[in-house]
Amino acid sequence: MTFTDKNDKLNMKLIQGINECPCAIVLYEYDEKELKTKMAFYDDKGELYDTEAGCAYREYKYNKRGQMTVLESFDKLGNLSNELPSNSAMVIRDYDIYGNLIEQSYYDKYGNLANTPWTWSRMLREWDDRGRLIKDVYIRPDGTMDEAPQHDDGTVSYYRNDNQELPYQDRYLVILSVESYGQMYEAGFRGVYVILEWNDWDAYGSLEEFQDAFMESRGKEKHLVLLPVGDKIGEKDIIEYTFSDKSLNARIMDSDDGTGENRRITLEKYEEWKYENR
Repeated sequence: MTFTDKNDKLNMKLIQGINECPCAIVLYEYDEKELKTKMAFYDDKGELYDTEAGCAYREYKYNKRGQMTVLESFDKLGNLSNELPSNSAMVIRDYDIYGNLIEQSYYDKYGNLANTPWTWSRMLREWDDRGRLIKDVYIRPDGTMDEAPQHDDGTVSYYRNDNQELPYQDRYLVILSVESYGQMYEAGFRGVYVILEWNDWDAYGSLEEFQDAFMESRGKEKHLVLLPVGDKIGEKDIIEYTFSDKSLNARIMDSDDGTGENRRITLEKYEEWKYENR
């Protein structure tokens, strides 16, 4: 597998903000089920801090399954605040009776569908009776709709506007590169892996949500699901492993092949693995 864009230029970078935080303190609150309900940023004086991303704290709500249904971002005055990179103040999710995500919508601080950098504000998703993703529909803020085409083999291509590149949200993968020392190396891990799950985060989540999960896992046990990267993506078997609260001694990057094909193949492999193992 190569991490290059459509012009064969290397397109991999360290995820910004996951190794250091611009604020002094990050505090978390949890409910009785140990689900995170609030994440707040404070400066070195102990006061709420408006981050460069555009929020001072986030609040989370969940359904009975423990799946996140609402994420809201606020400034230090307690007002809803549009947050980067989604340019939204609210993320709303809905699920079917089997726990499959069937809708994800982004709203701005005024309650309108947000103008996200990936052009769509609502995603509608359909699944077959085996729990496999069969169709995505993307809706722009103006209500216009694009349906992702379905191939003869049942797989889905992610939305692409003929006049625009595929949104980064539908192209990226989170990549982990193991150093030649430390916890992962000693456990037998070598080379590069696609991160499919990091504790409560999975590959359908956004980079912003991954950063949250990464920061929350500091000093805690880490449960990961990883896809080893070979010459071709998807040729190796997925690995599930739980690491201690110590450092993984690995570099984490986001990768973009410019087409979304690597992400599509990866998610298909992930769905097959979940069907067989969950």
